[in-house]
Amino acid sequence: MINRILAVIVGAACLLPRAAVAQNAGERLFYYVDREDSYNSLVKHIDQITVLGPQVYVIDSLGIMWGALDRRVDALARKHGVKIMPLFTNEGFQQPGLRRLLADTVARNRAITSMVTLCKANDYWGIQFDVENINIADRDRFTQWYSDAARALHKAGYKISIAVVHKTEEGAGPTAYGRFMEDSWRGGYDIPALAKAGDFISLMTYSEHTRRTTPGPVAGLPWTKEALEYFLRFVPPEKLSLLRGTLVYPVRCDRYGPGELHERISQLVMGLRIRRATRCADNLGSGATGSICVLHCWRNQRVAVPRGRPRVQGEARPRQVEKRARILSLGARS
Repeated sequence: MINRILAVIVGAACLLPRAAVAQNAGERLFYYVDREDSYNSLVKHIDQITVLGPQVYVIDSLGIMWGALDRRVDALARKHGVKIMPLFTNEGFQQPGLRRLLADTVARNRAITSMVTLCKANDYWGIQFDVENINIADRDRFTQWYSDAARALHKAGYKISIAVVHKTEEGAGPTAYGRFMEDSWRGGYDIPALAKAGDFISLMTYSEHTRRTTPGPVAGLPWTKEALEYFLRFVPPEKLSLLRGTLVYPVRCDRYGPGELHERISQLVMGLRIRRATRCADNLGSGATGSICVLHCWRNQRVAVPRGRPRVQGEARPRQVEKRARILSLGARS
């Protein structure tokens, strides 16, 4: 979501036993950032990954795409039969530049051409959109761009997917924070249209509570279930990928202990028959891969609010931030 550059891309600190992973036949997508600790984790756990999603490309307001995948990573993935689906981000997740891009059909087409060219030149499985901070007024333009990219990539024989910010209900809800999220982080995604055009959607089920909200879990089980059930109204389960993040928001812990939370999340995924399980990141910079990971939060802590910024209604008061987190790695069945 908002701080996703480092929040979704390295690997987690705990790992399911290999036997447990083998029993869970769900597709496991591991996000990778171009850092040595991430590479070391990838080498150690490459056999537990189905799809590798390196975050190595960026698109600017002119539709120019740049970046490169470490040749060691490419060779390792191919040696172990792991499909490569790199993702690209809009530059800095900045809205002004994204609005210029979406308003420019020439720039959008330039970007699509680059996506197809990259897949052909590097034999990628496909491309994932990680485009965020979309203004709600650009919803139709963004949908058109994604649909055009899907047609071009599918015609060339490649896959396309998209990471989408969580949502549990229609509209903005009762708070100023909800309005902010709907305006720039949720409302720009036409979920049914994106699901129809692409091969799957990675749902970001994290950041339930942030520095702009009251204290609470990063991804509580009831809230996660609500988000999944909302998306399943528009997305077939075989096209929905559950993405569990390991963020560093030090908020109060969910009421379940690690073992029970493990079981409950696994049961939820299997019960909803979600085929895909997207691997997420640990921005502490070390870890391993698995099917799903979930933050086990610290108790009774609140996050700091930058000085000079008005506090959103219901937001926590400033407290010292403890930048540590524990995570669990969980499995999913198809």
